[in-house]
Amino acid sequence: WIDAHGDINTPLNSASGNMHGMPLSFLVKELQDQIPWLDDFEGIKPCLNASNIAYIGLRDLDAHETHDIRKHGIAYFTMLDVDRMG
Repeated sequence: WIDAHGDINTPLNSASGNMHGMPLSFLVKELQDQIPWLDDFEGIKPCLNASNIAYIGLRDLDAHETHDIRKHGIAYFTMLDVDRMG
């Protein structure tokens, strides 16, 4: 996932409620217990294991995103890592 933001908030923990901060959470199998039924979202099926995700370019995470990334062992490289390693 190449983005400055985690995009892994869920409808249950998002402070803003903005869907643009949630797309990855709908795809991660381990987070499905945090995704309530949403009309018009029944076609979205979780298809990724957290162990198969790596973030590149992170620089701005919410507390819940940090918690879920650590809890599920999702690999990540911050912008500092990218600047340092290329």
